[in-house]
Amino acid sequence: MQQSDGPSGGYDGAFGSHSAGNSIAEHKQAYRRRIRRMRRELPDATLRAWDEQLVAQLITAIDDIAATLQRTDDEPLVIATYLPVGNEPGAHTPGGFIPSLLAALDERIPCRIVIPRVEDKRQLSWHPWSPDNLVTTSFGIREPDERSTPVPFGNVDIAIVPALAYDVAGYRLGQGGGYYDCALAARRSSRQSSGQSSTFRTIGLVHPHEILPAVPHDDWDVQLTTVVTTLGRHRFPGS
Repeated sequence: MQQSDGPSGGYDGAFGSHSAGNSIAEHKQAYRRRIRRMRRELPDATLRAWDEQLVAQLITAIDDIAATLQRTDDEPLVIATYLPVGNEPGAHTPGGFIPSLLAALDERIPCRIVIPRVEDKRQLSWHPWSPDNLVTTSFGIREPDERSTPVPFGNVDIAIVPALAYDVAGYRLGQGGGYYDCALAARRSSRQSSGQSSTFRTIGLVHPHEILPAVPHDDWDVQLTTVVTTLGRHRFPGS
């Protein structure tokens, strides 16, 4: 049985209610500061214990989504994900997050993993996963180097989306760069302009206590219907 994470009561006192005089941007920054501080304070043992279970929960979600997609059995599932760092979910996965994900998917679903590279104008390009062509940016993020050939984001079936938190309506609080919001909005706009139905799906990824009653959001912020934590999958309204 799939589990459903409830809103974290532990964050209510930490964030409190929004004051009328502050902008949404100010509220977002306040949330980001507090969540980042809380992540820094998480013990390594807790992070390792969570991440030991995270891939299994993610595989369950991918299995269920793959069953709804219009694809043949021998057609590889294209999954876009990221390389977690610091205290992000997955960063303490034994054996590495992407290698563990690939190993778990190997006997279940033929798949290809693509990861992002930061480009100009808040754009992301997507490249086949290879541990041999990674560089570390000045922000400490690992990404494909210039030898890698990008894959169109329109080819992606499932995108695993990082965040600092989600709320019970599926709204995402990101790091503030806007890269994923731009990528997902462009994918949605392309589908709508073509008049085609979409088989594209997204999966959010956060720690168990980072699904909150509400997070501040703007009109352009991405709203997801599925988020995975180490406790299981949470389906939001509309899923």
